[in-house]
Amino acid sequence: MMPVNYRAVLWGPMALVLILVPFGPAYSGSSEHSSGGHRIRVTPDYEENEAGLLFTEEPNIYRNALDNNTFLDYQTADSWDFGVYMLNMPVVPGSVNYDWDSYISITKFFLPTPDLTIGLGTQNGTTVFSSQHNYHNFDFAKAAYQFDETFTASSGVFYVNNALSGTSQNVGFMVGFDIHLIPDRFWIEMDYQSGVTQVSGSVVNVFYKPEKPYGFYLGVQVPAATTSSDFIGTLGVMVYAKELGLDL
Repeated sequence: MMPVNYRAVLWGPMALVLILVPFGPAYSGSSEHSSGGHRIRVTPDYEENEAGLLFTEEPNIYRNALDNNTFLDYQTADSWDFGVYMLNMPVVPGSVNYDWDSYISITKFFLPTPDLTIGLGTQNGTTVFSSQHNYHNFDFAKAAYQFDETFTASSGVFYVNNALSGTSQNVGFMVGFDIHLIPDRFWIEMDYQSGVTQVSGSVVNVFYKPEKPYGFYLGVQVPAATTSSDFIGTLGVMVYAKELGLDL
């Protein structure tokens, strides 16, 4: 069997992302009664040799609103990841749900082989400035296998409670792919979560890390087809604190 040229296979999806992002603010995949978009959650990834604090600012642009997401992740040398996430912070209000959706995230990674990583994690929080402070819970288990320096695939299952799901659909599966066109410099991440809930959908981001401590990405989030959420254009800036001399 001839080896697969992953670079050639993925240039098409990457081009599609770059085409879709500018239309994220203008195109809605929902009805006229849409409640606006919200950040589709993506579970933390184990980053080899990246112990320390990672700070990410991510504006999300959609039909009639601009939200901002802030992520603080701290990965320890013994493969724990602790995070504080402030999601859907309205800059230009347009969404009526999930404003200031705030979470504590804890994930433990296991490394049975150099190529296989298993993660068990939980994210828990609530909408800070809403009239009802419903408890939101998202638990997951996933495994990622690195085939070579270019291609990594992951899959797993998740549980989400009714308040965060928006339905009584509580269990689903997730799959993901990372394609490193230029290892540690230029890559694509694609994640999908099953179901027809407020956490279902796809996220595709193109990452570029010209030189530490900074990294940048842009992409699109595509919600489940029958939910009331919109397509979302995503921009992100990452800062590696360790590279700034802030090795906490």
